[in-house]
Amino acid sequence: MPAERMQRRLLARGSVLLIVCLGLWWFALREPFLAGLRAGVQAVSWLAGPEVTGETASGDWSLRVPLERTVANPAAPGGKLQIHSIEFELKRSDLFMFTFSLPVFWALLLAVPVERRYLRAYLAGTALCVAVEVALFFALAETSAQRSAAAVSGPPGAQTQWLLAVSDYLISGVVPYAAPFIIALAVHPGLRAYLFGRELEEQTAPPSKSRP
Repeated sequence: MPAERMQRRLLARGSVLLIVCLGLWWFALREPFLAGLRAGVQAVSWLAGPEVTGETASGDWSLRVPLERTVANPAAPGGKLQIHSIEFELKRSDLFMFTFSLPVFWALLLAVPVERRYLRAYLAGTALCVAVEVALFFALAETSAQRSAAAVSGPPGAQTQWLLAVSDYLISGVVPYAAPFIIALAVHPGLRAYLFGRELEEQTAPPSKSRP
């Protein structure tokens, strides 16, 4: 089959599967995936990372993040107070973006004919997506803790403000949406073959006959 035709088929299948998988995620899988994210966070939090301490009535997550900081003591003017952790809440609606990678990743994989030889790619890619989502949650918790601490100890410097702004942009607006595409291309040779015509033609070209 010509490379251009196979690429068009990949685009059509991928577009339909993205709609189906994202619809399934939105209506049925967001809450189970969010529960899985919380289980993953709790499994890793013993490494002194952010800890989910509970949920509010509206479903927001209450967090405790280890943070060593010296702040002004409101009970003693001019005195200092050492804090070892900070507690705050993350809105539930902000957490769903950390469950976005898996449905997009599987839509991309299923756009290519499923074969047993790609089983390792399916498993490795799924594990990478989960790891990225948990890591992004930890990054968001850390930047949120730094911002909450700054509200108590005083406004951060210009460089710190810039770093927090860039971190928020990458964590919330770039990595969750780019990661499934990058991971799918990295782990699935069949997807790369369909996407890049030259490699596809090389893989699908009939073997040359040897001369007698």
